[in-house]
Amino acid sequence: GMGKFGMGLPNSSISQCRRVEVWSWQNGSEPHYTYLDVDEMKSGQLEEVPNPVAMPIPTKYEKAFFTKRPESGTLIIWSKLDRLSWKTGKSIYRHCELLVGRMYRNFISDDNIKIESITYRKSDLDRLDVYDRETFKANDPMYLKKNTSLPELPGNYKGEAFFEKMDEEVISVEYIDENGEPKRDDVTVTTSMVKKTIANRILKETIGRLGGTQWGKHCGKNVGV
Repeated sequence: GMGKFGMGLPNSSISQCRRVEVWSWQNGSEPHYTYLDVDEMKSGQLEEVPNPVAMPIPTKYEKAFFTKRPESGTLIIWSKLDRLSWKTGKSIYRHCELLVGRMYRNFISDDNIKIESITYRKSDLDRLDVYDRETFKANDPMYLKKNTSLPELPGNYKGEAFFEKMDEEVISVEYIDENGEPKRDDVTVTTSMVKKTIANRILKETIGRLGGTQWGKHCGKNVGV
């Protein structure tokens, strides 16, 4: 599963900022809080992540992020931002769109979750207002799903899947497990290819190859997945 080793949050946070604060709660309970601060660690004031303590979410975050706080959830705040590569909400969304859409494509396609990128502006010391909002779409590297982040297909193909499934093969693979024991498992290899009718429709209005179109370039970004 994703995120089961406890390394992602602290490592990703410290790679971008010098302080990360976390509030987390379950089943309507009071939020519990802990934090990590690089400056405090350098000075010797902080030697390890403090044990979580019950602490309410600051009012400005509560009002900005929750119309009604969900029964269970986690709020993460980065501050002392000193290593950001992308510094605007638009830029963050643009660079994360394909990755987030790919990682959670099945959940998004099945309408099990909705992931948004929301940019806030600071109105005053205690108020954050929504400035921009983008919704992540599924990014299917097999191009078998409909209504993904792929640019809208032309003509009557709007809303259709770009590719069709060609073949599926199960291969038995032998490997050594974490205990040094030989094991064997099945790996399913699935292949897909652009639908010929869609390719022909695009090429009627295109000078050059399919790979040079906006749809081909989208596919190119998923090469190597």
